[in-house]
Amino acid sequence: MSDLNFRRSKIDYISTKFTNRFKFFKRGFGDSDFLELIPDLLKKIEIQPIDISWKKEKKFKNFTWKQGSFESPFSQFLPEEAKLAHIQMLLPPNYNEETPICIHFAMTGDQGFTMRLFALALPLLRDGIGSIVLEIPYYGQRKPRGQFNIFVRTVSDFFKMCGGTISEGLSLLEWIKSQGFKYKGITGISMGGNITCFVGSLYNEKVAIVPCLPPHSPEPVFVNGMLKDSIHWKNLAKEEGDLERAKIKLSNLMQKSGLLNFPKPLSKDIAIIVAGEADAIVSPDTVLQLHNYWDGSELRWVKGGHVRSIFGKTGIFRQAIRDSFSKLKDELM
Repeated sequence: MSDLNFRRSKIDYISTKFTNRFKFFKRGFGDSDFLELIPDLLKKIEIQPIDISWKKEKKFKNFTWKQGSFESPFSQFLPEEAKLAHIQMLLPPNYNEETPICIHFAMTGDQGFTMRLFALALPLLRDGIGSIVLEIPYYGQRKPRGQFNIFVRTVSDFFKMCGGTISEGLSLLEWIKSQGFKYKGITGISMGGNITCFVGSLYNEKVAIVPCLPPHSPEPVFVNGMLKDSIHWKNLAKEEGDLERAKIKLSNLMQKSGLLNFPKPLSKDIAIIVAGEADAIVSPDTVLQLHNYWDGSELRWVKGGHVRSIFGKTGIFRQAIRDSFSKLKDELM
């Protein structure tokens, strides 16, 4: 795959030029006490029970839709606005304990539920697969006051967002189990794919696992990759004394909390990883590193770059979800 280094999507370049006008980490590194706990804190996240409060439920001809919320098990680290997690759940008609249930994690910029519901969850109902779509901390209804859009203000906010999502994902898997469902799964695209990998590596049972366009770490994307210009390096440099020290500190934080430093998931032989051949945002190299580390995982290539894959190749993502659940059923039979 070395020739992939010479093929990069022009659409990816154009889209990042637009998004890079806005900046992450305007307020610097943030909570230094919390950052000292990274990455050990993430590795030691324990599954905590959650009590989902269902606010609405509607039954349609072909599915049931439910909207609920629960207190984040990571709430001690989260701002007040982010403590309450919000989910939407879709279930096929006549669902039972054999119905597969898949959790969908958000990619960067994916606030609310609409994209994941229409691109993934609703079509999967035709295959008898139910879904839980989670709105992650610092996004949408969970955005802290004063934060512009998705652009978290500090590096510590970024890691709190990741830790909160991982913790909530683990607890949702356990909740699905507590409801009697036998087949659990997790998926996500880009940042959501990265989170999928963390949840899969920390969960103590086999699950269907489909990370799509997942970097093995945020470091090659944000520090050395095409999103490097979306970082407010000026303010980070002020804190550390110069730009080089700021880059080294951020790089170390992201590398140490990367997936190659986490345990291999129990589900690695069930995992189907999807990568973009011409991805200029999450390079094929970083996905290959993850695939090689997860020996026994399956790697599928999508023709196209990051943006084109997200908006034009979701059928491939859905097929990978179906196939991973098939592998899971074969394992558990």
